[in-house]
Amino acid sequence: IIENNEQKDEIIRTMENNFAAIYYMNFKKRKFTALKEINNEKRFFARILKKKFFAGLALYIQKTVHPDDRKNVLKKLDFLPINESLRNEKFVTLNFRMKLSNENYENVELTMHAAKISKNRRVDEVVVIIRLINEEK
Repeated sequence: IIENNEQKDEIIRTMENNFAAIYYMNFKKRKFTALKEINNEKRFFARILKKKFFAGLALYIQKTVHPDDRKNVLKKLDFLPINESLRNEKFVTLNFRMKLSNENYENVELTMHAAKISKNRRVDEVVVIIRLINEEK
């Protein structure tokens, strides 16, 4: 999805102020690309999507999302409801508290966009943006 270092640099500059992470998932090709902060530095990395991606996502949510917000986030990001929402509405937005690069919970807005929906209405590609909203509250 990101073709050269100039594009990467531009995206990183855009993220510096209020974006915590950007993820691109291609379920058809089983590719996962991310730009997120690791050790106070914005970094790109790519992975192969594992078959148990949503199970891993649930564990990640258990570790990083505020205890009072977990149940709602897990319910909203479960595979079947999220797939249905993305097919029908093309995007899903959630606000919750999450641990990011430090040990404090931050107010974030997660927006998931269906980047590509196949002819048989399967969501093939998704872009996820996690944005800090602490300053707005």
